[in-house]
Amino acid sequence: MKKTTNYQLSQWDAGDRILREDFNQDNKKLDNAIAALRDASPVVKLLDFTARSSQSKMEISLADIDLSDYRELWIYPKFSASTTETNSIYLTVNDLTQYQTNSSSTRFGLVSLSTYSGSGNKTTSRITLLLGNVIAGYHATAYLNGSTFAANISDLRTVQLTGSELTKMAFCSDNGVIGSGTRVTILGVRI
Repeated sequence: MKKTTNYQLSQWDAGDRILREDFNQDNKKLDNAIAALRDASPVVKLLDFTARSSQSKMEISLADIDLSDYRELWIYPKFSASTTETNSIYLTVNDLTQYQTNSSSTRFGLVSLSTYSGSGNKTTSRITLLLGNVIAGYHATAYLNGSTFAANISDLRTVQLTGSELTKMAFCSDNGVIGSGTRVTILGVRI
């Protein structure tokens, strides 16, 4: 029986006897190789959340995730078509309401996003939370419609909370709703 070059997986010819043990050995090799790739990657998918109903405050629990192994969270919100257009949406953590800006003024929301009429499928945002002795947050958003392009990087805001104390986040709408079907994917960047 022939073997593949990289992982020595079985390559049967028509006359070879096929044995269960060969399959089991190949599966173990594949499982080990995939695990090694996963463990070598600094980026890990932590959570994928989809809102089941429209609401003005969409809460996401992080209580079951050990964040002590991560230095950053990358949060990708994809607001559904039923999200109120021309809407300000704020990201809060642990129900806190006071966040510091670069100029030491206090604001609501660790991150503030805007939705615009007709922009839902043409907008991409990434929120970054830097986890340390405080949590710092900012977002980068790009909008493309034909030849019209706009991009925005927000100011950094901080909150007196460590990454290991972070147990939940919420997207809050101040004048509308976050639509049913809104999806949030959270990736963690390992230390």
